[in-house]
Amino acid sequence: MKSFHLPIIKQKKDSIARLSNYVTHEKRAPFLTNNGNFILDCRFPNQITASLEMHHRLKMITGVIETGLFINMVHKVIIGTENGIIEL
Repeated sequence: MKSFHLPIIKQKKDSIARLSNYVTHEKRAPFLTNNGNFILDCRFPNQITASLEMHHRLKMITGVIETGLFINMVHKVIIGTENGIIEL
C-alpha cells in the first residue's frame, strides 16, 4: 500500500509533537483502520493547555483525519481499581 500522506504528517509533526506508529502485536506492522488509514501515536512535550486549539492545529495537517482528543465530551470520569472506585 502506498501512503502519500504519511511523509507530510511527519514533516509537520516536529512543530507539535513527537510522532510514532502504533504497531500491531502480531505482525509488528503499522496499525491500520478498516479504511487503510494509519493510527499514529503523538507524544506532546508539554501538557496540552488549549486542547481545542491543539485539536484544530492537528486537523489542519494534510492527511490527519481525526484526533483522539475528546474535548467537552464528559463531565465525570469513573475509574474502577483494585481498591475501589475513583471519581474525577
